[in-house]
Amino acid sequence: MIINIQNVLRTSQLSPAVLAGIALTGKATAHLDAYYYRDCMKQALLTAVVTCDKTVRGVCVCKSSMIPDSCVIDSICIEDDFRRKGLGRKLLAHSLRNMRSLKIKTAFLWVNEYDVDSLAFFRNFGFEPDGKRRSSQNGLPGEELRCKIDIY
Repeated sequence: MIINIQNVLRTSQLSPAVLAGIALTGKATAHLDAYYYRDCMKQALLTAVVTCDKTVRGVCVCKSSMIPDSCVIDSICIEDDFRRKGLGRKLLAHSLRNMRSLKIKTAFLWVNEYDVDSLAFFRNFGFEPDGKRRSSQNGLPGEELRCKIDIY
């Protein structure tokens, strides 16, 4: 399996529907549709994809934050059949390296309090809850915790 990770340009020919199809396979990201990804590709600070054998299998979208020198990882998802193969780890590491090159000092993300697998995944990277909470944005039960990592 040949794995490639790359940033997607705003003018890319990559179809937002492809990215929405990947998101559809995850509980926390199933509500993200082609319109969401079309808008993201226009205004995101960074959109990165991971491909396996020339087929897109995962996406990470990072947006600017209102907090100076920071960004929000708005979504990160890997196609269902390709989870637990290290692709998410590689995609997130790639995105964090790119944030560092953009002089971003802190990255935030929101994760459902009941999603223990995702919480463990992000904690392994060094993300920690910072005490902020909000109601679930994706229809799942429970609240979302804001996690952060310093990346300078």
